[in-house]
Amino acid sequence: MPNLITHIEFAKKVYERLPDETKKIVEGDMQAYILGSIGPDVLFALRELGIKDIERYPNLLQFMAQYESFEGMRKYQIENPSDTRYAYMLGYLCHYVADKNLHPYVNYFQENVLAKDMNRQEFASLHSLIESALDTYVLISMRGYENPNLYKPNKELKITRKKKIEIGKIYEDVLNKIYGIPLTASQFSLSSLCTNAFMWFTNDKRRIKYKLVRNFEKKHLSSQKVTCLFRPVARYDEVDYLNLEKRPWRKVRNRADLINLSAVETFEVAVEEASKYYLPSFHASVSNDVPLDKDYFHINYEGLDTTII
Repeated sequence: MPNLITHIEFAKKVYERLPDETKKIVEGDMQAYILGSIGPDVLFALRELGIKDIERYPNLLQFMAQYESFEGMRKYQIENPSDTRYAYMLGYLCHYVADKNLHPYVNYFQENVLAKDMNRQEFASLHSLIESALDTYVLISMRGYENPNLYKPNKELKITRKKKIEIGKIYEDVLNKIYGIPLTASQFSLSSLCTNAFMWFTNDKRRIKYKLVRNFEKKHLSSQKVTCLFRPVARYDEVDYLNLEKRPWRKVRNRADLINLSAVETFEVAVEEASKYYLPSFHASVSNDVPLDKDYFHINYEGLDTTII
């Protein structure tokens, strides 16, 4: 998966290219749309807190039943209309499209290309380092920040608790029934708050927090568990995290077909997919009360074809 900053930028790029009718849904609650763009990742905070029964939820959401999830959301929006939840659903759909395209890239380069260039702690955190390299690129090359820490990601996720509780009903009334996990709307709100706090913490303009945490990691941890999420990512100018050399990789993790796109080109392909097909078709399915097309959802968030697992 990409990291949160990349997901937020992805959703904004998708919004710019949406047809006017679908764009109006996003404009109904832009804050909810942006929160939706980080998808199941918002629940990783609860996993780190060790809340019983919830810790495996984000992984389940990413591995299975993606069609059932979005079809359940579609029906829920028709039966329980909400501008806030609808915008969140479209943001969540952005997350899915970004993940299914970029996750195969991240995993392939983690497992087959970059591992040989890493020391022991970097190797253990390579997945996150690749994702953070894309965050770094987004901020420096797309948004024009000379220092990527001048961007304050936590300010992108400012949304009232009332709206988070409203969004959390999607989990209580739809997703929990699919996955068998008892997440409450209040727990969803808490996890969103914790995610925002962590995004604030990893913003480190003077690299003071990075140095303190990195020293702790070297002494007590086997990986760069936290500093791999700081920006700019370690050795950003040395390691080809983004495949600018155009090496071939598997477009779908459990298929043989190869492509040689860079991470940035793959990001662009995914933006086009989301803005032309996924979000407009979801809106059309809600508007006309017709089921979503299952063929759009056989690749899961991990980039695996679920028809051949």
